[in-house]
Amino acid sequence: MIRSITPLTNEIESSIGFRISNRRHCEILSELIYIKTGESISYNTIRRIFGISMGGNPSTNSLNILSKFLGYSSYSKYLAEHRTKDLWDVYQQVYYLLNDYPYLAIEKMENSFNNVDEYLNLLISTLREFSFKRQFDLIGRVFDSTLTDPKRFNYSQLLIFGNCVGDIFKNEQLNILGYTHLKNFKECYFKIYIDYSSLNSQYGILIDFYNENYEDPELKLFCNSLIQLKNYLNCKPLNVVETKLKFENIHPILYGRFMSIYIQTIPNFDEIISSFFEKIRHNENAIEYLYEFTFFNILSRNFKLLESTKNYVSKNISIPQYQEYHHSIFTLVDGILSLLKGYKCNGIIQELKEMTFFRNSKRDIIDLFISILEFHNFSQSTQAYNNYIYKSNILGYKRFDINYLINYFKT
Repeated sequence: MIRSITPLTNEIESSIGFRISNRRHCEILSELIYIKTGESISYNTIRRIFGISMGGNPSTNSLNILSKFLGYSSYSKYLAEHRTKDLWDVYQQVYYLLNDYPYLAIEKMENSFNNVDEYLNLLISTLREFSFKRQFDLIGRVFDSTLTDPKRFNYSQLLIFGNCVGDIFKNEQLNILGYTHLKNFKECYFKIYIDYSSLNSQYGILIDFYNENYEDPELKLFCNSLIQLKNYLNCKPLNVVETKLKFENIHPILYGRFMSIYIQTIPNFDEIISSFFEKIRHNENAIEYLYEFTFFNILSRNFKLLESTKNYVSKNISIPQYQEYHHSIFTLVDGILSLLKGYKCNGIIQELKEMTFFRNSKRDIIDLFISILEFHNFSQSTQAYNNYIYKSNILGYKRFDINYLINYFKT
């Protein structure tokens, strides 16, 4: 029997109530198929498909006819629905094993799935359950498995995964450095979920570790840029961040973060900014260069540069759907610039509150800035003031004191 179509032939035998084991059986099935579908398939073809006689692989037309006999519109439709049923069975088995045999559950997942889309949601919920139960060794097992092999993920899948499981590593009971030796941890967590709320704690520990123990130029630039961001948030002096990497060899988001720090450490940056804008103007990923760049200018209250960047984006950059996360930062910029010019921004504040296009890793800081907008938009709202205090305490950065809230729009 041809192994690849065994599920199909098994389902046909189950449907007709007997096994196909001789010529007569093949003739009967051929008649049944014609009666039900109005299409013909010879008994000789059926003999080859069911392994009674030798032959080559069945044609697509033959597989389509057999699938129609079972009620599917085509063989492709059969495969899709059959795979879905298989996945349901696997999910049930994994959930059964998770309680008492979690290591077996992980092995079952490793051995059962063909691609990330089949198991991504299951993997995320599994990791979050391990975190809830404080099963930190099992989290490590997952990050050392094929399930988190970054080569299996596309970039969008990595972003979803990192932003859905990233907050489990905020737990200070978890020995964060104990995960750095795992083969997939750096690519699937550290470089994906940049935890802006814990630069002074768990994530900050990782930044220092990777900066001290790795010589990869891009990773060095990644770590050094975040160290300076941390310094800025803690009101410490900024150091110059340098790199020998060429513009085209740096990830756009990383380059934007680097540029945002770099211009803070040089006396006159107008020419540098003009050159930066010109470099990215015809780049299909232009908005990605401006995401972290704009974010830092919001933090540093550089309103002139925010205005310039917003105008540049309006004139030069379209909004591909997959980059909505990067464009979302400009909704916040719209609110800031509106209040700066003396206009109310009720609608923008509401949109920001409802917006899903902010990464979880930035959400605490975004919420803090929504509170700043509300405080100034609604005549120093007490509720906005209390929300700001709550968020600033969670973040724990010296920069976000009461003066920052009250004086944010003072130039």
